[in-house]
Amino acid sequence: TFSKMDPYLVLTIGSQTFQSKTCEGGGLKPTWDDQFIYQVTSEEEIRIEVWENDTLSSNDLVGGATLPIKSIKAGVKTHQIEISFEEGSAGVVEIEIDFSPTPSASEHHPSSAAPKEQWTPPKVEKEDVKKSAEEVFAQFDRDKSGSLEMSEFYSLLAELCPKVGSSVPSKAEVDNLLQKYDKNSDQKFNLKEFKKIVKKMFGLKE
Repeated sequence: TFSKMDPYLVLTIGSQTFQSKTCEGGGLKPTWDDQFIYQVTSEEEIRIEVWENDTLSSNDLVGGATLPIKSIKAGVKTHQIEISFEEGSAGVVEIEIDFSPTPSASEHHPSSAAPKEQWTPPKVEKEDVKKSAEEVFAQFDRDKSGSLEMSEFYSLLAELCPKVGSSVPSKAEVDNLLQKYDKNSDQKFNLKEFKKIVKKMFGLKE
């Protein structure tokens, strides 16, 4: 029955999917305390789905909805999103979103003929990197897994680069770093890999 459901939440943005913990016994009023971080590039919507965790058979979709990213206002806002299943209402999901939009290319370059801005690695003293790398890693390893997932790494760049006077690197530039330093191709960075990539970003010799 619905009152005995064990629901979990799934958010999909572009090719990235985030899944919450299962709210055991949550029934019709589950609560989740998960945090997901994602740097929006060209994505236009967020797909939101609630699923029932069924231990005896395959999991069942409770309902879903799509939230246009352009409808999300800057700052911390609570969104009440009605989900549906087979054209019928399946309830309302309440999600808190902290949205910090980045300036568009047109804001950086009013003229369409202007050359694309190149990302310049910030200049940071070697000792400063050594002192702060583990602390920064721990701060952004929000799920304490011992590795930074790409969403956590993008969040780190978005916060760290402006503080050291650098623009945030593009997704293509980050992908290039991934190819070089993500040795096991798991789309994550452990602390050792993170130290190497930070040294590379800051123009330091390994």
